[in-house]
Amino acid sequence: MNQRINTVRQYAPNAIVMVYQQGIDQLESGAVPDYTQKNIIFDTHIYKPNWSPTDSMPLVNFARAHGQAVIVGEWGGVPGKPDPFTMIPFVKDNNLAACYFIANDLLTGNATNPTGLNSIGQAVASGYGTIVRELRSWRSAVTQAGHGRCKKRAVTGLPGAYTGSLHRPGVGPVRVR
Repeated sequence: MNQRINTVRQYAPNAIVMVYQQGIDQLESGAVPDYTQKNIIFDTHIYKPNWSPTDSMPLVNFARAHGQAVIVGEWGGVPGKPDPFTMIPFVKDNNLAACYFIANDLLTGNATNPTGLNSIGQAVASGYGTIVRELRSWRSAVTQAGHGRCKKRAVTGLPGAYTGSLHRPGVGPVRVR
């Protein structure tokens, strides 16, 4: 995988590279070397109906310990599972980005003519809304505090989305290698 990342770096030296979490246990155990490149994001997909935040914390902790980020690239898959009331606080509390998988699960009507959000869609929208409002408030506070060197290319909650010396209340420094 390091060779593949190095190939990407030849063409886009500062690109964010997303690496699927499969095999993370080998990295954690030291059986294979950790990635040495900057701007690595581990991608996890969470479909397990009885998922708990403790299932994913080893990945989050490992990534943070190595200056890397985590994105929940897909969650859902089974309508409303894992529960948005479990997933959204995990995403928010751990400063992660996340994408709900299969938006049709969130709609009333049908995919070609949606008429609104069902109860799952309302819970997901409400949860993401709290994250967006918090990030907008935080970004505004950072800008007002004179830290204008923050690149606003991705206000997603990803630690790797910002450069410079930024601090988010309750999270600590946003670190970019």
